[in-house]
Amino acid sequence: MRISNSIAANEHKRLKNKLLLRTFVYIPITISFALYLYSSLIQREMRDFNNLFYLIAVTLITVSILWIFMDTDKQIKKEKQREVIKKKKSKARITIEYGLTTLLLIILIAYALFIG
Repeated sequence: MRISNSIAANEHKRLKNKLLLRTFVYIPITISFALYLYSSLIQREMRDFNNLFYLIAVTLITVSILWIFMDTDKQIKKEKQREVIKKKKSKARITIEYGLTTLLLIILIAYALFIG
């Protein structure tokens, strides 16, 4: 395992764990839920949750295959850059971003449920 000169060993391990969590938990759930909502909007009715679980399984398989070919050191450096950018954001900006995202999600779900 190569450790970047600018990142300490314990920070490298912490960033790698954070990267694994993002890659194998957050990304599959986000992509699957977005596709689930999109297909529900297209069909004008909420789909079964079984479809959501199939999407999560397919996304996990795809992410696992991509992980094999991914350069981990580059991804760890990008994760470090994400942390630097996140530290620069003010609390008000973070609150507004999360609030708008939640509001948009509620609107999309309500639209999918009550359409038609």
